[in-house]
Amino acid sequence: MTWQYTLTKQEYQRVVKREMKGFSEKQSFRGSSSFFYGFLIYLILLLSLFLHAILSIQRGEFSFLPFLERLLFLIGSFAVLYYLIMRQNPLSLLKKASDRSLFFCSLRAENGWFYFLRSFSNGEYYFFQKPLREITRIHIQNQGILIEFSGDLRFFLPQAAFFTHSVLESSRFFQKECLDAHSFSEIPRPLDAPFSDMLRITEAPLHSCAFQIPQADRAGLYLECQKDVRRHRFYYLEENNLFLILLCLLFCLAAHLTGWSVLFFAGILLFLAVFVLYPFVLLPRSLKKQGEHFSLLSSPCKITLYSQFLTISTPDSILLRPYVQFADLYQTRNCYYLAVKKPVLVHIIPKKAFSDVQEEARFTDCLQTGIISEKFFSE
Repeated sequence: MTWQYTLTKQEYQRVVKREMKGFSEKQSFRGSSSFFYGFLIYLILLLSLFLHAILSIQRGEFSFLPFLERLLFLIGSFAVLYYLIMRQNPLSLLKKASDRSLFFCSLRAENGWFYFLRSFSNGEYYFFQKPLREITRIHIQNQGILIEFSGDLRFFLPQAAFFTHSVLESSRFFQKECLDAHSFSEIPRPLDAPFSDMLRITEAPLHSCAFQIPQADRAGLYLECQKDVRRHRFYYLEENNLFLILLCLLFCLAAHLTGWSVLFFAGILLFLAVFVLYPFVLLPRSLKKQGEHFSLLSSPCKITLYSQFLTISTPDSILLRPYVQFADLYQTRNCYYLAVKKPVLVHIIPKKAFSDVQEEARFTDCLQTGIISEKFFSE
């Protein structure tokens, strides 16, 4: 049985959030939004506005016009932030329709194997396959199906996938296929081409490197790259981060125009919470708590360079990204990382992946040449 569907960028982001959330039906208020601290600041501002108005009335100094200006500013900025969280980034409305990515997805379960193919209108390509016997849970959630594999790997089939088969029929089919897979004495050989539109790379590779990040190093390297990426301009030009910076500046401008100094402190607090508190305090604490259970970057990995794109391969998957999607290749103390521009992501390459300095130089020079040339021709 095969499922095929198309997702917009916003729909795809909701699918990813569902996969990250997993099987948790309830979520704490603090974790329900990455902008929790922003809402807290708004609540404090609103209370302080009415408290200031009450004190002014008691002293006989109340002025209705400044009070109304501040109240309308709070309501308007709250509405903008709510729109950002619940629908999409307002800055994305400035894009042309042709710039908005579409995600074409195909999924298939057959003869003991699970296959997933996702191709992007911007040239990105992702293929994944895994034995069905490694599925640990199948659950219907919000008119979709959430599938979890061993190692906390999850796939969510949204409502768009069920125009030929219902959610209930699909769920029963997956359960039957999983039971059949466990009855096999050995895992059958996977199909060479489970989808008709699978990618075929015909050109010879230029360079490659293979590695597996040791378990003890994973959280440290990830944190090292997350801190370093904030030193570069492209991180702050990303849509969500740029919008938050503009929101902070709006607070400061409103403080200057209205004379309400608490707005200035609100802008500073919002900036510190998003760009300082989270990356340098909350994220390190979170990674420290996860410790050995930090599963990111756990699979053996091979990065292969071609003339216009690279592939990142694991035993179960292959990801193709054109060079034009990368901001650049950056170096930290213990690794290199490839930074994807939109959304901001990093692909980590530990320096231990190279046997000597010459191999490291050849690989990084070839990679940077591909990124720079694609930037030149795309501009």
